[in-house]
Amino acid sequence: MPKQVLAFLLLFYWFPGTAKAQKYTYDYNDNCSKAYQAYLSLHTNEARAAIINEMKANPYNLMATYISDYEDCTVLLLNYDKADYAQRKEHLDARLKLLEKGDEASPWYRLCLSGIYLHWALVDTRFGEQYKAAIAFHKSMALLKENQRLFPRFEYNNVFAGLQEAVVGSLPGNYKWIASIFGMKGNVKKGTGLLASFVNTHTVLQPLYAEAALYNVFTRFLSFGRTKRSVGSAQRPAIPNPKQPAPRLCEGQHSAGLSEGRSGYGNTGICRRRSLLQPVPCF
Repeated sequence: MPKQVLAFLLLFYWFPGTAKAQKYTYDYNDNCSKAYQAYLSLHTNEARAAIINEMKANPYNLMATYISDYEDCTVLLLNYDKADYAQRKEHLDARLKLLEKGDEASPWYRLCLSGIYLHWALVDTRFGEQYKAAIAFHKSMALLKENQRLFPRFEYNNVFAGLQEAVVGSLPGNYKWIASIFGMKGNVKKGTGLLASFVNTHTVLQPLYAEAALYNVFTRFLSFGRTKRSVGSAQRPAIPNPKQPAPRLCEGQHSAGLSEGRSGYGNTGICRRRSLLQPVPCF
């Protein structure tokens, strides 16, 4: 994360008195939408600029804090730079401590925390920190389950719940012991159903849609393998303006070999030549 973004986060963490006069919010406004879409399309500089603009204009908007985490997540997942990992993982605590200042009565409070832990579970797995990843994944699941209990009609719960259900339900035998230790259970069919329902009832302009579209395809790969049915599902999501730089579904995590320590950015050109995989964003 660039120094400008980190500076804004630390300012409101170390000087909490400045925040008492105003209430923290979760506003998915134009700046946040632009940043989210740009991060998941791997347009990092564009996303960073939108986040900085939002933090300047609305310093109490925790949605910007949450979305800024996508920069670390996407860069680390695709670049596999251990030095960068050591530096960026320090940003996790700063974000969590700031997000914990939010309104617990909001359904976004626990969902944002759950999302942060989920991101870093993926990152830790990428860097071979399986046990650390399992702890983060368990924290994410626990926060999400509590959010589902408190806000059962909050549809955005289903984005992370769908992925978690499918991932835990498809764990190979040599990883099931981890799920058993933490009491994690999952069902691939249930997970794919939650994601498919969300994608079919929301639009690209709404929060977490891009992620849900990607997870929807990914969980279908888990369930059915690389079949025409899985690839076909990537054709359904629509984008508002086909002339804009279209977000793309990259098989970056698959073709990059996330567990093998190779960079994924070099593979993004592969998916750009596969028209069948447009227009779902790349994660």
